[in-house]
Amino acid sequence: MSEIRREMLMKVGESWETLQKALGRVPPHRMEEAGVVEAWSVKDLIGHVTSWERQAMSTVRAFQESGDADALKWTDVDGFNAVTSESNRSRSLEELRSDMEAVHDELLAFIDRLPEDVARDDQVQRRVRVDGYEHYAEHTKHILKWLGNASAGQVTI
Repeated sequence: MSEIRREMLMKVGESWETLQKALGRVPPHRMEEAGVVEAWSVKDLIGHVTSWERQAMSTVRAFQESGDADALKWTDVDGFNAVTSESNRSRSLEELRSDMEAVHDELLAFIDRLPEDVARDDQVQRRVRVDGYEHYAEHTKHILKWLGNASAGQVTI
């Protein structure tokens, strides 16, 4: 395995583990309580993080197939968040958790299989960073703040 992929996987893994520990601190009866990030609950964040992992893989695949760096650009982030949040709302917590684990495993395998030239691309690395390990860290902070502070609902995305 190349050093660049090893480094990406290490950063993704470390940040993921920290997110999982934060999720483990949330009592089951509070998983659907609003206010973690604006009106979102921890359940909503689980679906949100999963949606962005899928999006990262989708955009990198589009880049691989087309060679067009524009495929890696973010477009209408707020719209994407709204659509995916609404589509996940009716799903059960158990289904979202299971999906989160499966998609994360898929992301790890995806990174592991990236061709060297794709893995070295700065914009590909940026998608993995922003949609992956930095994203986990951002929402880990939200969850921990919410758990420890009643005013955490004021945190914005």
